[in-house]
Amino acid sequence: MAANSEHQHKFTSGTDRPQFERRDDVSADLPIGEMSPEDAVDMKDSGEAAETPAASSESTDHASHASADSAVRAEPTESERDRFLRLAADFDNYKKRVAREYEDLVRSANLRLLRSILDVFDNFDRALTGGASGDNLDAYRKGIELIHSQFNDLLAREKVTAIDALGKPFDPNLHEAVMQMASDEYDEGIICQEVQKGYMIDSRVVRHARVVVSSGRQKTE
Repeated sequence: MAANSEHQHKFTSGTDRPQFERRDDVSADLPIGEMSPEDAVDMKDSGEAAETPAASSESTDHASHASADSAVRAEPTESERDRFLRLAADFDNYKKRVAREYEDLVRSANLRLLRSILDVFDNFDRALTGGASGDNLDAYRKGIELIHSQFNDLLAREKVTAIDALGKPFDPNLHEAVMQMASDEYDEGIICQEVQKGYMIDSRVVRHARVVVSSGRQKTE
């Protein structure tokens, strides 16, 4: 026990006390393998802290340069403005040209159709000019039938077909109901009478067929 006290006294005396110099960067002189985990983390943090101001300054410089470049690019040059105005004028002229070409195409199609209709009209005019009498009623009727056939041929060339309505279920996409009436021949919802023919071009309705729709058999009391 006394020996321990003497040993302790030697370390606490002024002459024999070992002098330990405090060094904050002691870990910097140690090899990586001999560092404690705490020293390694402190060394990494100090290095990152030293590099952060420079990196922050560099990113700020890049951001300022980028904003300056974008500001310069946002302002179009004189040649770019002229090019934009020319493109806008060319596109406006293109739209006007397409509109004129479409109108010309429609007029040309209408002229072709009207010429075909006028041929039929001429035949009607001749029939009315010749008139009908007791001796030529049959010939007159045949002439009207020929004109009717000519007109049907005209519609067929234009791909116009009549809508088949009588005896068919009522379809609002094809038919227009003018009234509903009882019918012993047709069930309810079936077209029992056609007032005016309807026509289509391909699958597009030109005119709806005007029809009478059956309400079913008439109820008797």
